[in-house]
Amino acid sequence: MFQILQDRPRPLKTLFAATILTALCWSPASADAPRIWPNTTIRLNIVQWMPTKGLYERWEALSGEFIVAQDGTLSLPVIGRLPVGSLDEADLAARIAEELKDKIGLVRAPEAMVAVIKYPPIYVVGDVKLPGTYEFRPGLTALQALAVGGGEKNADSDGPALPDRTELVANLRGLENAIMRTRIKIARFHAELSDGKEPKFDLPAGMESREARAVYEQEKAVMTARFNLLQRQAKSFTELRDLLRVELETLDKKADSAEADIKSVAKELNLFKTMVDKGIALPARQGDLERMLRSYSAARLDVSADAMRAKQNISEASRNLEGLYDRQRTEVNIELQTEQANLDQMLVKREAAQNQMLRILSKQDKVSDAGDPTVLVFSLDRLVGGRTREITASSDTVLQPGDVLRVTRSPSTTASETLAQNAQTDAVAGNSQ
Repeated sequence: MFQILQDRPRPLKTLFAATILTALCWSPASADAPRIWPNTTIRLNIVQWMPTKGLYERWEALSGEFIVAQDGTLSLPVIGRLPVGSLDEADLAARIAEELKDKIGLVRAPEAMVAVIKYPPIYVVGDVKLPGTYEFRPGLTALQALAVGGGEKNADSDGPALPDRTELVANLRGLENAIMRTRIKIARFHAELSDGKEPKFDLPAGMESREARAVYEQEKAVMTARFNLLQRQAKSFTELRDLLRVELETLDKKADSAEADIKSVAKELNLFKTMVDKGIALPARQGDLERMLRSYSAARLDVSADAMRAKQNISEASRNLEGLYDRQRTEVNIELQTEQANLDQMLVKREAAQNQMLRILSKQDKVSDAGDPTVLVFSLDRLVGGRTREITASSDTVLQPGDVLRVTRSPSTTASETLAQNAQTDAVAGNSQ
């Protein structure tokens, strides 16, 4: 066995010896480790069986939530300060019940139940993305704590954390697609502003892909629909204006006819007045002619009012027709400005994403050029016997409440030697105690 170890590389022998020393050093300490750590919040329920009532009664004054002090003691009503030591929940509940029996002088000890509500937190520091304080749960390992802290920190620790390469590639593709769509849409807006007689525009240069063709057909369909809608609305206003003009011409003819009737009746009335003055005709006929003249004058006024309304409607139809084109140009200009601003923002985002991709690729090139990749080394700062001890850990090491997990990056060729040296240091420190 010794000969085989001599033939192996030196880092493996050192790691093997360090592992044995670590096990020898820490196995006794784990037996005396506390079950309920300082700063742990527990819930205590005290109940007693009442034979006369046939039920359990809860002692409200003694029940509740309590926090274990830093020195490992628990302050309870009636009992006072009670050392927790290495007791677990069941042992602590039995101890509390016996203490209450002795303090109060009961014949039978009450029923006590202890449950841990909240453990002290753990602390994750070092080469992790999100160092900080995290909630502890039983069975939590160092690797799981690393995952809770966001995983391994990027190797480029001096700069900001870089996104995942797959995510970055997906973002770049999404930006390229959005930029392509926006440029085609902007080309459509320019075509709509050019007052073309047909709904068509050219695909921007450099966009010959199948996706660009599909987007072009969609935008062309939108342009055709908007063009047809505009033409229908313009046709409606134009036809309305033409009808009003025809109506106005008819009213003008009616006005001319009414004017001729008025002149004819007025001429006949003047002639009849002369005949009445000479006694040739009776005055009764003169009254009929006067009434007829007033009727023709009123009809002439009605025709004039209808003509004024027709002219007003023609002006309104012309304004609506002109406003239709003005509103369309205003809406297109607003959409064009919005899309142009979006395009500028997307171009800036694309440039930033491309720079991040270059940084990722350059970092990967550096890692591939370097012949010594790195591995993660775990260590713990743990309170043991009232003092903080640094303990060498692995990814499978189970954490305890209040532990400080340190994650550091180390070259893989020296990681085993570093682990062995730390283990030997811990072993020597344990033996010195």
